[in-house]
Amino acid sequence: MNIMRLFSILLCCILCCSFSIQAQNVLSLQQAVELALKHNYDILLAKNQSDIQSIENSWANAGAYPTVNAGLTTNYSQFSINQELSNGQTITGSGVTQQNTQAFVTLSWRVFDGMRMFATKSRLEEVQKSGELQLKQQVMQTMYDVCMAYYGLARLTQQQKTLDELIRVLEERLRLAEARLSVGVGTKNDVLQAKIDINEQQSARLTVQNSLAQLTASLNILLGRNPSAVIGVEDSIPLGAQPDFTALQNLTEQQNYSTLIAQQELAIALQQKSEIYAQGLPSITFNTGYNYNYNQNSRGLFVINANNGFTAGIGISVPLFNGLITHTQLATQDMLIQNRRLQLDALQQQVRQLYTNTSTNYTNAMATIAIEKNNNELAKENAEIAMERFKRQSITTPELRQAQYSIIESATRLFNAQFTAKAAELQLQLLAGTLKVQ
Repeated sequence: MNIMRLFSILLCCILCCSFSIQAQNVLSLQQAVELALKHNYDILLAKNQSDIQSIENSWANAGAYPTVNAGLTTNYSQFSINQELSNGQTITGSGVTQQNTQAFVTLSWRVFDGMRMFATKSRLEEVQKSGELQLKQQVMQTMYDVCMAYYGLARLTQQQKTLDELIRVLEERLRLAEARLSVGVGTKNDVLQAKIDINEQQSARLTVQNSLAQLTASLNILLGRNPSAVIGVEDSIPLGAQPDFTALQNLTEQQNYSTLIAQQELAIALQQKSEIYAQGLPSITFNTGYNYNYNQNSRGLFVINANNGFTAGIGISVPLFNGLITHTQLATQDMLIQNRRLQLDALQQQVRQLYTNTSTNYTNAMATIAIEKNNNELAKENAEIAMERFKRQSITTPELRQAQYSIIESATRLFNAQFTAKAAELQLQLLAGTLKVQ
């Protein structure tokens, strides 16, 4: 009795552990998105790039600050001299030593460079804004990709469950056909056809399993995990409320990340033109410094010679002619700006087209869902009736087969319509820059 109780307790523990492991493997969409935001490589790279552009956006990088240099040199030499002075005195000797020490600190500051430093600083600010937008776009795109992979797994899981149910029904049909054949009221053809149908659906199930494995690996990559990690997903595809198409369209026009980034690229090009134009303007440089020089000779006219002091000066540079290089650069930059404007216009048109197509896909998918939900219920009821009639031998095997296959066909259309509607819903939010996962 004690052994049986111990066995029962052990069995309960095993079942509870198994249930706990399975529950842990089920990953909610919110958890998947949180993992991706922390570990997705594309997001991490985009964040690092944005940080780099933020660091580079400084007045120092724009050339607004002075440069300061310091140096110290000491030289020692030995030589022979032969000096004849104007008063008739002669100085000669060999092995004469000389030591020279120099030290300096200099400051150079370009106080005016034709406003180029201000144009450069403005360009760096635009580049930083572009990097921030690209990071936000990558975050939004990754969230969309995770959602699509997650709901793709949900659709395949639903299809697999439907195939399992159909295989179960077909196996019941096979048992009936074999029972009839054994009592002499059935045909071998019915048995063979039932086996063929089971094999066909088992093959279809293997195809679905293969797709599940591949999509699971893709989702793991998005989450920054090992591609072979096991993931369980919720097998439902919840649809949100009817979108406000007018509001989403307005938001798409105002804050679509692709068009915002294109606008930043145009702003950067305009600032680059200002930098090029500044090359043709005068520049003013202020220089100052402190110098120290010390010479010591063992023989000669000057045994010790030392001097030190400050220096200061202002230099003005006026570019008169540089071989039309600036003129050529400005003409090239004008063409680049024109291309940036054309690219922005073309991108805005593409976004509008994508929005129109996506909203149409959503509307049609929702209509299809309403039809296929009703059709799926009818197909199930029809298959149940057909099975009962088959048991009473009032319909043929092909008629039963058609009724059973109508279930999987209508269910597949329903799953696909639900997935299409969800994909369109997410795409609309992505275009408008409002995608959120709750």
